[in-house]
Amino acid sequence: MGKNYWFDSHRRFLSNDHAFRRNKNAFKKGEVEMDGPPPKLTPTQVWNRVKNNPKETETGVQRIDGYGEWHNWIKRSIFWDLPYWKDNLLRHNLDVMHFEKNFFDIFNTVMNVSGKIKDNEKARMDLNLYCRRKDLELKSHANGKVFKPKANKTCLPVAKRS
Repeated sequence: MGKNYWFDSHRRFLSNDHAFRRNKNAFKKGEVEMDGPPPKLTPTQVWNRVKNNPKETETGVQRIDGYGEWHNWIKRSIFWDLPYWKDNLLRHNLDVMHFEKNFFDIFNTVMNVSGKIKDNEKARMDLNLYCRRKDLELKSHANGKVFKPKANKTCLPVAKRS
């Protein structure tokens, strides 16, 4: 099984007549979003869907019935073994460490901190596949070297010092 990739699934949550749903240029290349949001499930409904899935610690890749049709689960988290987890309303809640990591990922990209940014050649090649941002695609020089254009929100060295 390959890794799932949801580049643009946030548009599902917009109203059906929202202009972003029909925008083929600003989001995933050439696609219009027609799907509605997924159903809101109670904790009991979620538990009933995942209780028979194999645990994360179990080995072997198995195909779970309904995968890609009505769910995208491949394993059951070990957190479901906690006594309160079935009734926890915010199972997707993140801790401070993750917020801090995400903040500094963005900060380091904006400040163009060498060795700390996620903006590499592979990410720029993916950008070419999924977005229409010609201004950020990799550029080739006549001498054969490839370079990454700076993003609009990147600080210049003068702005970093002030």
